[in-house]
Amino acid sequence: MTEPEPLLQAGLERLYRLDQTPDVQAFRLDEAQAAQLSAAAARRREGLFIVHRGDDEADLGLYIAEPTRRQAFDFLQACARGRPPRGLDGFTAALEGVSHFVYLTHAVASQERAVSAIELEVQAEVDKFIVLRVWLGVGGAQLVSRLFDRFRLHPDVPARDRERYVVANRTARRFARWFDRHWARGRGHEAMARARALYRKPLAAKLEAIDRT
Repeated sequence: MTEPEPLLQAGLERLYRLDQTPDVQAFRLDEAQAAQLSAAAARRREGLFIVHRGDDEADLGLYIAEPTRRQAFDFLQACARGRPPRGLDGFTAALEGVSHFVYLTHAVASQERAVSAIELEVQAEVDKFIVLRVWLGVGGAQLVSRLFDRFRLHPDVPARDRERYVVANRTARRFARWFDRHWARGRGHEAMARARALYRKPLAAKLEAIDRT
């Protein structure tokens, strides 16, 4: 199986016109490595691990469970061959992990700024829509509903994290609806330019820009 992580990373870099970010494969963790860091997190489908070593140093690792990786790869293969893709949920889970990695490394390296957990979640939710709508051409008019209106939290999500995911879902849905209207009216170039500008904004400016849409 070709690794899905670099394919997703390359797709995000092309969509947002990013300078090349660190190779995600060099930071990938297997299940045993993830379990050493967090037994609970290793039972999830994906997770970005940040281990602080000092005030200005941290180790980074991305874990995506093997079944999720296979689903993501199969989804990409189906899209590339013009077949109806299956396994949207697994694909978006893998994409979320890669999105967190790319966004964090870009913000730190190119913008020299910190990134909060809610900022990572908001951007990952936007990325799911942009990748499917623009890059893979999946979903059509029902994509916003499939991604955001049918949103459900897994029962294992800790209570302290639930609000973050709900806010990210609602925020990304608002932007996706705006983007989809522009895309359908033949104004995709304008919509994509707005998405690229949004990608580079810190959280407060990102939320303000989405509210204006």
